[in-house]
Amino acid sequence: MGDELPVVAEFSVWRFRGERSSPYVGRYFYRLRVTDGQLRISSKRVVLAMTTLRTVSDVAILL
Repeated sequence: MGDELPVVAEFSVWRFRGERSSPYVGRYFYRLRVTDGQLRISSKRVVLAMTTLRTVSDVAILL
């Protein structure tokens, strides 16, 4: 993993449906690697910084 660059990004995503809005906050953890002279994502992990989740179908927007 010495040839990879770890990158962390915080995010806030809002989902609006009807009269409801739902915020999702957390962090993306990326590992970048140079391939053919360009940075490419070799892995991505999403970690939600929330104590509760709504229905599972809502979480699909983060992927």
